[in-house]
Amino acid sequence: MRLRLRTLLLYTFSLLGLFVLLLYLLSLKTSPIVWVQGGLALSQEVWSHIYAFWNVVRRYIHWILGAYAVTAAIVVLLEEQNPDRANLWLFTLLLFPFVGIAAYMFFGPNVKSVPHRWRERRLTRKHLRRRWGKHPSQIGPGLSYLLAVSCGALPTRKNQVELLLNGTQTFEAIEKALSEAREYINMEYFSVASDELGTHIGAILADRARAGVKVRFLYDAVGSWNIGREYLERLREAGVEVEAFMPVAFARFRSGLNHRDHRKIVVVDGRIGFLGGLNIGDMYLGKNPRMGPWRDTHLSIRGEAVQELNRVFLELWERCVGTKAPPCTFPDPPPHEEGDALVQIASSGPGRSFRAIADGYFHMISGAKKRVWITTPYLVPGEALSNALSVAARSGVDVRIIVPFKADHTLVFWASQFNVDSLLRSGVRVFSYKKGFIHAKTMTADSSIVSVGTTNLDVRSLEVNYEVQAFIHSPSLAARMEAEFLNDLKCCEEETLTGRKRRSPLKKLQAAIGRLWSALL
Repeated sequence: MRLRLRTLLLYTFSLLGLFVLLLYLLSLKTSPIVWVQGGLALSQEVWSHIYAFWNVVRRYIHWILGAYAVTAAIVVLLEEQNPDRANLWLFTLLLFPFVGIAAYMFFGPNVKSVPHRWRERRLTRKHLRRRWGKHPSQIGPGLSYLLAVSCGALPTRKNQVELLLNGTQTFEAIEKALSEAREYINMEYFSVASDELGTHIGAILADRARAGVKVRFLYDAVGSWNIGREYLERLREAGVEVEAFMPVAFARFRSGLNHRDHRKIVVVDGRIGFLGGLNIGDMYLGKNPRMGPWRDTHLSIRGEAVQELNRVFLELWERCVGTKAPPCTFPDPPPHEEGDALVQIASSGPGRSFRAIADGYFHMISGAKKRVWITTPYLVPGEALSNALSVAARSGVDVRIIVPFKADHTLVFWASQFNVDSLLRSGVRVFSYKKGFIHAKTMTADSSIVSVGTTNLDVRSLEVNYEVQAFIHSPSLAARMEAEFLNDLKCCEEETLTGRKRRSPLKKLQAAIGRLWSALL
């Protein structure tokens, strides 16, 4: 069994601490705990030692904080690769010492991801040679080549892609596919609620498992925090293989909390796959009164791309279970189901060398000649994509972005509002969606390339979380996407610099606060 250096140090210092505590207890002249009226309490001797220790701490507090500040600064500089985030963490750590160190431990960068990033890089090149017998350079230059070398996303043909534009369409299609499963179901979700919809989906999975279908269910331990033990036990009792992505335990709280599995994937019998923005819960059917009608975009895919979607699922599944899964079957689709869409299934996760989706977005934006139309619930794109959007707009490209009018995550919404101002000044047109909440993650470029998936246009999706995104070359699908984008614009109000200047001082302050923390969102 291999032990990481950090793990070894953690165990060493834990044992050392227990040893020191044992020596202290043995040195006491009286019992450390005494019985007093009403219950148990620490003895007077222990309290005197605590007071003495506190007096020493108060005497040397400036030296302690100084050593802490230097140590924290060194850790940030060594671990953080993004200079904006490094500066913000330094500011937070020095200005709010105790709160800052707690926040950094839970949400800061995690150097443990470095070996995993390199492992992904090596496996993707091997994957390309094994699957196609080709070096990536033989695929041809452009977006397809970029995604192939970034994450092993092979260009697949003969795909039939269907747009699903709300929760009702999406879950009717998913439930139908699940009910018809005969061999296997692979499902991966960020958020699963144990409400009416979640219970119904769970019942279908349990029924298929009892019928002999191999069902794998991977859920994110933080995103599905309230899924409930009973829900999971019902699935396991029916024969469903259930795994949690990075369960958050105290010993691994830092690494577990920060890097989450934000994907939404369903693969049934290798013949049909689903991905997009919709999690499983009644809210995504528009049943949350505060959010109102829920506008989202999901994809149903048949064809060669289903095998690639399944590969993305299995890579994370095998990491969670620690063993290699047996191969899945992928039947050839009937001739009448063959489509003409070229699809690449890109995946991304933490680390600079595993940011294929951000690279794909950048390529679509910077390569556009006529238009780039984007829908995103959060607009915190980071410096590179912000510059790409600004340069495209100033070059005469029609750049339009739809964002929600209302907030579901307050601080991210404030940061998005600041970015609206800066993009408007560059000529980007921004529209606020007012008919409920819009949660779609889509991009269309030059009426020919479409991107749909789970990746928000924010730093957390682009650099921290595990995401999946379909990049599709299909003029017919792009035409459909542009038509739906124009329909969504009917429910929007266009933002203008003049109108933004009339905002209340409070809203301007909120945007400024969001800007301050945008590098961490």
